Amino acid sequence: MGGWWEEEHPASETMLPSAAARRRPAISLGALVAAAAVLSCHWVPGAVGDDAAWRFPTPGCDSFNSRESCCERHWRSVRMGAQVSVSLGAHDPTAAGAGHPFPTTISLIPGESGPTNQSEGVCCGFSNFTNLVGSNTGNPAQLNTVWQTTRLDQITEDTVPTDYCAAYRASYNGGNDACTKYVCYKLCIPPRFFFIGSFLPFPSWAENGPNCGTGVGPGGSDIACLIQDPSNVNAPGGSIIVTYLQVSETPVSDPSAPFPLGVRVGETYTFSINIVCPDSTGVIEILAIEDPGVPLGLEASPTSRSCAGAGVSACRTVTFTPRKGLAGTMHEARFVARNTPAGGICDPVESEVLVVRLPVAKPFISFTLPQTEARFKEVPIGAVYEDDLVCDGDNYDGEVRFLNMSFNGVTRPASEGMGGGELVEVARTSSTHGSTHSVRFRTTSTAADAGSDRTWCFTCGDRGSVVEERDMRCITVRTRLCEYSVVRGDSLNTLTRRHHIDTNWLRMWNANPSIPNPDLSLDEDLLVEFSDGENDMLQRFNSVRIGAVYTVKRGDTLNTVAARFQTTVKRLLSVNPLVAESPGGLISPGEDLCVLACTNKMDTTGSLWGMGGG
Repeated sequence: MGGWWEEEHPASETMLPSAAARRRPAISLGALVAAAAVLSCHWVPGAVGDDAAWRFPTPGCDSFNSRESCCERHWRSVRMGAQVSVSLGAHDPTAAGAGHPFPTTISLIPGESGPTNQSEGVCCGFSNFTNLVGSNTGNPAQLNTVWQTTRLDQITEDTVPTDYCAAYRASYNGGNDACTKYVCYKLCIPPRFFFIGSFLPFPSWAENGPNCGTGVGPGGSDIACLIQDPSNVNAPGGSIIVTYLQVSETPVSDPSAPFPLGVRVGETYTFSINIVCPDSTGVIEILAIEDPGVPLGLEASPTSRSCAGAGVSACRTVTFTPRKGLAGTMHEARFVARNTPAGGICDPVESEVLVVRLPVAKPFISFTLPQTEARFKEVPIGAVYEDDLVCDGDNYDGEVRFLNMSFNGVTRPASEGMGGGELVEVARTSSTHGSTHSVRFRTTSTAADAGSDRTWCFTCGDRGSVVEERDMRCITVRTRLCEYSVVRGDSLNTLTRRHHIDTNWLRMWNANPSIPNPDLSLDEDLLVEFSDGENDMLQRFNSVRIGAVYTVKRGDTLNTVAARFQTTVKRLLSVNPLVAESPGGLISPGEDLCVLACTNKMDTTGSLWGMGGG
């Protein structure tokens, strides 16, 4: 070889010179001698018997060096796992004559060269130093060496030395040694991600996978796992380690997939990033990569060297609390670890890039009861109507909430109350990943509601109100005109007194020809029943009519209707609250009116009940 060279090669390459080196023309030792006049160190050839001298291509020796510079220690940096090559040259500097110059020999001094008793694969001795090309004997002589450093993943020790020196001897004629030449190496050790620990609070989102769902988390709770994706790819600047949060038997690593399981909006998921770096003298940092940055709600503690776990050099604790609007999406954070070795010889060295993909659970919350979006019921005055509402949260905590109430199409906000309705708590039942909320809606129809439609709307969402999407159900209760609910023990007489309907119970008996005996208890005789159409359950109301329902025709007024049925406008207004509240007591064609006819005659034909204004 002509000219000294030292190169650093990736560990994956063979222990041969680089392509550039292989393309160099071979130079004979004779040519090397001829070039020595130009390239050798600047000193005048000495007398016979002078010591051997180091010369180009020995590190530290070039055309501008003195003998003292050649003898100085030469330091160079080498990344762990790389292959480094060094060439050395020496000669007998004495003038010709008396058998001079003698052939010079260059050799490694084992006792002064780094640790030599290390076994193969263990950091970081010189047992795998080899001669590559050239001759170590001649005048001048040249020795070419290569050192394949140990890879980081082959090291079993927690810490290793970073400074290593190889000592070389150059001599001729059995003596006349040059100064001991030390070529020193500073191992630039990159950090690497050792393991990632993650724990989730109750309820767990973990189902399967290594240690998932095994109850080994804090307090015996399940844990979710950050799993390394086997399809990691190489990228410019280093490799990428992709991890994703495994929350079910089928890992959700596809960013386009919906995520029924994952970190829930508003709740905190905590994991730790741990680094191993055998360089105990370096400054270790774990950094979030600015591009693409970290998702909203992700925070990390400062890098610390006080970490739990054997062999952990540094760590950061990361918390992720997804915010509103992030549900149902995959979020990605990227980290890199950096070691800045002491001494200033090595530039900062970085690890591979760690990609952490975190799915945010899309809420799967819906009403299981009622099954239909809109419910419609007709009830008599005084009836108590009840309906169950069940909000099932598959992966969030379900919550039933009152939204608004409408009276004959006019909506009132929740802040104005439920308008005669109420919600009664029934139960909250926890499941593997969420909980179900059950309530009972209850309302009692009053005389003021006669002929009106009242609608209550409810939402089924998450308990923490962090998700905007909500399922909705509305229940409409229509209160019938001219019909009153009967409770146990009621008779026509007690019913008229309690509701202030009419002091003449005979007229009420006339409006209910199906009642055989007005003195008997009515709750045993009258049943108005219907199916709710959903669960084939019967909703039963005992009720009686207090009059007939008349449908207003074109040209009708309260006065003409009162005259026609021998009653008064005052009596009509008393049992038709919607008309009483309208401006001027106006009535419209098609509108139903409750009419209390002034007669004691029994309506055996039902003509009064079914009157249509003809």
